[in-house]
Amino acid sequence: MKKISFFVLSAFVFISLNAQNYMADFTKALRDNDTTGQKEILDLWEKSNDRSADYYIANFNYFFAKADANSSSMQLSTEKPTSGKYLTIYDSTTNVTGYLTPGDIDRELFNKSISYINEGIKKYP
Repeated sequence: MKKISFFVLSAFVFISLNAQNYMADFTKALRDNDTTGQKEILDLWEKSNDRSADYYIANFNYFFAKADANSSSMQLSTEKPTSGKYLTIYDSTTNVTGYLTPGDIDRELFNKSISYINEGIKKYP
């Protein structure tokens, strides 16, 4: 009986040590701003068919961060924006030479992030 208990306990420990902890790996890659690592982890996670709540949260975080990446940038244009805030750029003779506007969020990636979190909420309310 002791041999069987030891074997079962050893097998459990071995499996636990070799089990992939996707969320911990993803969180580390997220903290390190390693987008390539994040994507690789999400791809492995998807292949594993592990659809825990953490899976949906990680995908939301990944796609939301990618969608928001452009919003911290600026865009330079010679055409006057029709809406929103902008900065007018003048040359030394006070002629308008361009307009500077804040970047915009990538709607497609934003919608993908929302679809993941909505699916996760449906499965894990």
